[in-house]
Amino acid sequence: MGRKVLLGIVLIAGIVTPSAWPEAAAPKVAGDTKFTLGWTKQEPTLQVEGRGVKFSKRVGRDHVAIRGEVKGDAVELQADMAGKVRIGRRGCFLDLQMRDNFEASIAKVQKLMAGSAALEGLEGLVATLTGDERQEARSV
Repeated sequence: MGRKVLLGIVLIAGIVTPSAWPEAAAPKVAGDTKFTLGWTKQEPTLQVEGRGVKFSKRVGRDHVAIRGEVKGDAVELQADMAGKVRIGRRGCFLDLQMRDNFEASIAKVQKLMAGSAALEGLEGLVATLTGDERQEARSV
């Protein structure tokens, strides 16, 4: 599970760029999933609701912030181009650096995320969007 989170961080930093986002538009609905694109503080935002999960993402020129929540649980991730990663759950945060020991970081992330309904919900939401080629679905 921790490797998935760290792999996601790498993919986010490498693939998602602000220029790939369209202007704010009316919410789009695909099945039971609602996508809302917007802008906050000069940053594109994406909000997705589906399968009982609320997912939000803000992308700046040098950082990305992600939050996933289900009833009773929430997880957060903030990563920047300098290699700093902040992962949180229920008000507890881990601050990690790219230079940190990888195995030790994975162990900390796994301990923090153990039993997370929000992380499980996000994985389910991602699974339902697999194969959807729209930019907003791929960005989740």
